[in-house]
Amino acid sequence: MGELMAPLRRRGDAALAALEACLDERTEKLSEAVAEAVRRLVALRDDLIERRRAGDGAAEVKDWLARTNAILSSVVGAEFPIKGLHRERIEQAAGALKAMLAAA
Repeated sequence: MGELMAPLRRRGDAALAALEACLDERTEKLSEAVAEAVRRLVALRDDLIERRRAGDGAAEVKDWLARTNAILSSVVGAEFPIKGLHRERIEQAAGALKAMLAAA
């Protein structure tokens, strides 16, 4: 990964840690854990948007932005079930983010 992507990678790692905390069955305050994961994903997304607006047309930035938006949508959607939390959506989001970071 290029030097310019390192800060994005750190944000991605922080978001992944927050998502994985949501999957920890011992998490007593699950709604707070999900909110933290959303905040971290939004921070990653906002950094990616800022880079695109500044003219960084790197394919990796464009790809990460699209993938981060999809992951964020999944996590936000997991917060609005009829009952409980859609754990599968959090698992899928964590898996997608882990794959994105591993490919970098």
